[in-house]
Amino acid sequence: MLSWRKNYSLLLMLALVSCACLGGLLRVYHVPGWVWMVTELTMLHLSWAGKDAIALAVTWTISLIWAGAFYKSWFYQIPWAGTTAWAGALAGSWIVALLAITLLTLAYDRLKHHAWTRQQRFWTVLAIANLGIAVGIAFSVIPF
Repeated sequence: MLSWRKNYSLLLMLALVSCACLGGLLRVYHVPGWVWMVTELTMLHLSWAGKDAIALAVTWTISLIWAGAFYKSWFYQIPWAGTTAWAGALAGSWIVALLAITLLTLAYDRLKHHAWTRQQRFWTVLAIANLGIAVGIAFSVIPF
């Protein structure tokens, strides 16, 4: 039986899927370029520091969700929006982002236990995060 805690390839695949969902959400919400840049910088730091970067990544995620909720006023821009759908979309976005952060840091930690060097862990986790986001951008088909 495969244990997701011991098998780093399973963690990397799950991280890829969660990052694809994250990339799709960023595209669907039409975020500006600076948000993409800060998200990429957060992924760089997460890929380098592992669990030590969780606080920064979660802070960025929460800030992005709240700023989007207040600045963009998603409630009025989502055609199918009712209050419940709007709250569900915000909660779903938050959960997807936290899942991506958690899976990337777990994969980083698991690679560390398999004696990968810091550079190997960095490039692997960064590649998985960026590939996932690119796949999410390419295949996001939810029309708004």
